[in-house]
Amino acid sequence: MPDHDFAIRPATAGDLPGLAVLYRHLNPTDPVLDTAMAEERFSAILAHPGMTVFIAFAGDVAAATATQIVVPNLTRGGASYALIETSSPTPNARVMPAPSSVMR
Repeated sequence: MPDHDFAIRPATAGDLPGLAVLYRHLNPTDPVLDTAMAEERFSAILAHPGMTVFIAFAGDVAAATATQIVVPNLTRGGASYALIETSSPTPNARVMPAPSSVMR
């Protein structure tokens, strides 16, 4: 896929079907959530203060994700810190996310 067909942006409610396909590649043995529960959980994720799900797209296909949670802090002069979790890309995507990590 040409590099110009690659984009990363925050997830929106309309991205749930593509994420479901991507997560099925990541964890094929996980139980499939019914649509109502998946929509409820994803809505809660999108509304959670300080939490953002980023999606990497190869063309129109969700190819990888990174979830960032910014946490308020009382140390280091009150500087917040972020927890970041990434998912593996789909088998056909040329996206290489970093391993799951904690950043300060």
